[in-house]
Amino acid sequence: MNQLDETYKAFYSQGFIPIFVEDGRNAKVQLEAAVTAGCTLIEYTQRRCDAPEMISWIKREFPDLRVV
Repeated sequence: MNQLDETYKAFYSQGFIPIFVEDGRNAKVQLEAAVTAGCTLIEYTQRRCDAPEMISWIKREFPDLRVV
């Protein structure tokens, strides 16, 4: 199965995608909560000022989490 198929499968089984936008909340805490709750796929919007740093952190801390 290719990466697109795996991403679709993760979305389909999860049923929704948490979207992380600029909202003044601590994104690291929210991400940890999402992973603890069983999320395997999230969207971290590029409109956030911290997107480049956070996406690198997410991939390092949660290597199995798909980021779209």
